[in-house]
Amino acid sequence: MQLTDAEVDDLVLSLNSLRITLNERDIYFSESDVNESLQACIGHHYRHIRQLGVNQKTIDPYKVITWFGVDLAGKDDDRLQQIAECIVAALGACLLEETPKEIGLETDTMRYIADLLKNELSGNTDHGIGRNGLYAAFHCAQKMKTRLAGRN
Repeated sequence: MQLTDAEVDDLVLSLNSLRITLNERDIYFSESDVNESLQACIGHHYRHIRQLGVNQKTIDPYKVITWFGVDLAGKDDDRLQQIAECIVAALGACLLEETPKEIGLETDTMRYIADLLKNELSGNTDHGIGRNGLYAAFHCAQKMKTRLAGRN
């Protein structure tokens, strides 16, 4: 899988908000863990768009943050709750960057989604949300914002 320079730039930009939220909580990963998770994210992305027949022209920040973050979270079982909260916070920050900027998910909803993600990552899948469900939740929220802003 070879990414263009523009795709690499989009990827780095998308992951920056997750890195910031993790670092604010003093959560750091080794370079090898980051590289492994990045490769897993890119691989999942290509399989996903091929499987679903998606004709995607740009890097989707919601997919990148979700899939990279979930893979990375699997490398630190001791801090799953904090990492889940960081992933959801990064997705929420991405959502707030969309126009109109004042519309986002409520704090209680963000906390609930983070709890669902933590459950999934802990093996409590009956009360969890996986990476595709998490992506879909924020993708739908982003699409709703687009509709509200009249940018169909």
